[in-house]
Amino acid sequence: MTAPSSPASAPSSDLVRRVRRQALGDLPHRTASRVPDKLALVGGGRRFTYAELAAVVDAGAAALADAGLAKGDRLALLSHNCWEFVALSFAAARIGVVLVPVNFMLSAPEIAFILDHSGAAAFVVEDALVPVAADALAASAGSVRLRAVLPSSG
Repeated sequence: MTAPSSPASAPSSDLVRRVRRQALGDLPHRTASRVPDKLALVGGGRRFTYAELAAVVDAGAAALADAGLAKGDRLALLSHNCWEFVALSFAAARIGVVLVPVNFMLSAPEIAFILDHSGAAAFVVEDALVPVAADALAASAGSVRLRAVLPSSG
């Protein structure tokens, strides 16, 4: 089956741009453009408006890109439920990085299995979970090239 060659059947560039703004990583910005001062997220004693959340997501996306992560890379995240988890999830999606959330109740060998079989290029760990993460990294095949600690928000 071949694609139609008529220019009338090709999508307009405006339509393509609009559709591309529908990705998960764009949600904070889209909502901030409509209701920037509305409460978006509460966690760890912090409150974020949509505009603030969008700014945090941008900063997180830039940090991930600066660390060398690119579209299609996998980022394992070992964390409790916190605002940082939400922000990092949106930040990863913003640059096309695939988030691999890791359940904080797993044992080190189970986490090592996930790291080895997910293809994770990076591993971000909440500071309270560093001991189990260190054991998991020691038990893994060593494919994770980037490692970072996420400070607890309290």
